[in-house]
Amino acid sequence: ILNKQKTSNQRSAILLDQPVSRQFHLIRELFGIDNNIGILLGPYSATLETEIIESAKQVQQKFTLKTIRNTDELIPALNSLSDSVDLLLAEPDPVVYNKRSIQGILLLTYRSKTPVIGFSQAYSRAGAMVSLYSSTEDIAKQAVEIILDQSTSDRLYDPKYFTISFNQQVARTLGISLPDEKQLIEQINQK
Repeated sequence: ILNKQKTSNQRSAILLDQPVSRQFHLIRELFGIDNNIGILLGPYSATLETEIIESAKQVQQKFTLKTIRNTDELIPALNSLSDSVDLLLAEPDPVVYNKRSIQGILLLTYRSKTPVIGFSQAYSRAGAMVSLYSSTEDIAKQAVEIILDQSTSDRLYDPKYFTISFNQQVARTLGISLPDEKQLIEQINQK
């Protein structure tokens, strides 16, 4: 036990998934407010719907949301979204975004010139234009702060620190100029 004041029954955890509000702030900083954001949810991420609605209101963003129950519904839902949205925000859900589906999703969005906002560095390497995630270093830094803070209580923590990675080649192909990553992180943190 790192904090001797805590009993063995108390637990804290840092979530890996980024808050939806942070994702919407990233979109606003990169693309402005005159966009329709496509969001494809599955059975695991469907619980984010209320948070998506509230976060979109806060930053005055429009969005189109589709929810699927299984992989058979993926391609029709994605085709429907790609025809009506300006960009796709990927939320972690193994039914929607998995190693069998991601190449097809990225290829379809690339062909329709729809930028994808991913949730891991691997997504940027695979073809998402930008990804917002917490690296191992980001999580470790926050974990040390929690351990050293004697006033923390038993709870879940949203990730405090985050990283942004760009796929410069995809951005060039889509005709999008990208800002400095560190400056963008500062702008989002100010929100």
